[in-house]
Amino acid sequence: SGQPSAVPSAPTFREVTIPVQETFPEISALPSTGKRKLAEGDFVGAQVDFKKYLEAMPDAPNSGEVSFWLGETYYVRQGYADAADAYITSMRKAPRGIKAPDAMVRLAAALRGLGQPAEACKTLDSFPVQFPNAPPSVRAKAQTEIARTGC
Repeated sequence: SGQPSAVPSAPTFREVTIPVQETFPEISALPSTGKRKLAEGDFVGAQVDFKKYLEAMPDAPNSGEVSFWLGETYYVRQGYADAADAYITSMRKAPRGIKAPDAMVRLAAALRGLGQPAEACKTLDSFPVQFPNAPPSVRAKAQTEIARTGC
């Protein structure tokens, strides 16, 4: 019979690769981009950058400082419990690090924010013992926090 079949032939498939370019900052750049975002007021973006960095590089030499900055992203958004955890992590990772005195003062502020003034005052009482050579600007912040907390 010379009639064409009513069933069409099977289609032929061709594999096509679509190039996808995603821009992920290098892991090592995340602390810098996070601090820039923090300064610009993009607290969520900064938080994401700091968390990604700390997840990828938990034992990096600057993880104490980055943990401090992560704490700041929580603190400015009134996430005092997460801020306190980040400040404690900062001090544990770098007890003599550049941000350790700041972290202790901010921990006290976070504790005050959590409604724990007695704990905040204990923290502030130990500040001069732990950081006798803290920079004058950080000592002034500690005095301000003492006044705010009513120690």
